Amino acid sequence: MRITDEEIPLIAAHLGLSEEDFIQRFTRLTPKRTGLALLDKPNGECFYLENGGCALQAVKPSQCIGFPNTWNYPGWQKTCQAIPMKSNPMNLQIPDGDFDGYIFDCDGTLADTMPLHYEAWCAALADHACDFPEAFFYELGGVPTERIVEILNERHGRTMPVVETAAYKESLYIQLIPKILPIEAVVDFALQFHGKKPLAVASGGHRAIVRKTLTALGILDKFDAIVGAEDYINGKPAPDPFLEAARQIGVAPERCLAFEDTQLGIQSATAAGMKTVLVPGPKA
Repeated sequence: MRITDEEIPLIAAHLGLSEEDFIQRFTRLTPKRTGLALLDKPNGECFYLENGGCALQAVKPSQCIGFPNTWNYPGWQKTCQAIPMKSNPMNLQIPDGDFDGYIFDCDGTLADTMPLHYEAWCAALADHACDFPEAFFYELGGVPTERIVEILNERHGRTMPVVETAAYKESLYIQLIPKILPIEAVVDFALQFHGKKPLAVASGGHRAIVRKTLTALGILDKFDAIVGAEDYINGKPAPDPFLEAARQIGVAPERCLAFEDTQLGIQSATAAGMKTVLVPGPKA
């Protein structure tokens, strides 16, 4: 089982050992020689299972989060206190490796809000008789609200007031917030790392609206930083939202894993130097 540099002093102290002694006695190099892992018993069991429990329960390494879904040994249910993760019905493709921080888009990634946003857009644009096809709406996922109004004006030759139209749309969306549901596979993943690694949200929406959305899901306090459209100059697909989120949680961008539901968002995170996870949308 891999252990990170941050976990070594915690485990060593828990066992009453110096870091050097712990490393020499109870760790080994990983197969690719890129880090350290805890020693296993000859039968593959965790070395720290004893007396029907886990000796490291209080400082369990983060890789235990994947147990027993991604690895196990015969009879683990009788000895290990690890809690199985929920299944991954979306089949999220999580890249290999350890990450120091996790950054999530909000709408369509953590929260199943896109249908509600579209409903609000249709109502807001009705008085302007402005067509906004649903497929085009999803193509603009991650684009700030005001910029969407500008795009629609350019596309249809309209002169809708940008700030006022965007504000009206957002007010309609706020009325729909009680209907929001979580995207459980992504929320579950985030909760697995809460308190273990820094978590942030990088959204193209206004920060206040994002906070309301996360509050409705009961997960606002799980994130160390909330980045909205007010916090950067260039929106997605520019890297600015994700770079700002990484800055706020104090993690180098290349050490972050980003979750997004749109290609614009994936481009943004990739441009920031991050590995990414594409969250399948309703059209996937």
